Amino acid sequence: MKRAWIIAVAAGLLSVGAFFGCDGEEGDGDGDVDGDTDTDTDVDGDVDGDVDGDADGDVDTDGDVDGDADGDSDGGLPVLGDPVEEIVDELGDRFENSDIEVGSDGQPRIAWCRISYSSSSMDSPDQLATRSAGGEWTVEPIAPSGSTADETENNPVRLALDDGDVPHVVGIPQSSPRTPRYSTRSGSEWSMVPVHETTDGADIDIALDGSGSPLVAFRISTDDSLHLGRWNGSGFDVELIADSSGELDTTGFDVELATGADGSVHAVFVGEVGDTPIMAYSVNTGSGWTTEMITNSKITADGVVDVAVDSSGEPH
Repeated sequence: MKRAWIIAVAAGLLSVGAFFGCDGEEGDGDGDVDGDTDTDTDVDGDVDGDVDGDADGDVDTDGDVDGDADGDSDGGLPVLGDPVEEIVDELGDRFENSDIEVGSDGQPRIAWCRISYSSSSMDSPDQLATRSAGGEWTVEPIAPSGSTADETENNPVRLALDDGDVPHVVGIPQSSPRTPRYSTRSGSEWSMVPVHETTDGADIDIALDGSGSPLVAFRISTDDSLHLGRWNGSGFDVELIADSSGELDTTGFDVELATGADGSVHAVFVGEVGDTPIMAYSVNTGSGWTTEMITNSKITADGVVDVAVDSSGEPH
């Protein structure tokens, strides 16, 4: 389940000053406001002149405990009021089409495509950032050894984590040939394989089945048909989810994927009926795909959708 995190690029980190109580009487060293040794409440609302959350364990102004000014020096996650965390400090780069997942350790992983700020072109592999329990970010390229940037740059990029926190990443190259690609890491080595031989891939998403194997949904832009690739151990077996052969025209934008505990696969995407954009939902419970239109969805042709499946197997 994804937690709410704020992703920022080249964000300046705020510094937190150290404040100390002022002594009100000569020879009184407890630092409380009136300078005596009693336990009155001083101006910041805590006891005996301690400032916002030190040794007495009270909660300070940023909402964390024991004076941890930025909320992460003790290994905890940031809280409301903490500074924004900087992940990448290279001003020549910018994020685009990032995705986030939270590992079993409660720490986020973020995948994104990296674009040159000066030329608005892609000039490096996609990136994966991992946060440690101590609040440090480690960034690595999503690239097999010996590969070139042209072979490893994608836009968009989507991320999933398995039970062992192994990253699984899919993407589609920004320039032709736009072949959907899947990458994963074993130890420190990345591998990459095509999901389908098409050179006209468009929207893409990834989910993992009950065994941790990847399922990849993607659109082929030449006819806007939607497909699912299932991992077979060495590559993908691809099947049709939906096309424009019926009332629903699958011309649209975005596709999102989720799996149920019963092995069902759920996809949601934007299509059209006539000239009216509409959200559509497809499901495969083991006997083929069925698709239905979500009426009155009031979505635009370039709208962004998402789907999740609860413990009862119901989509939302």
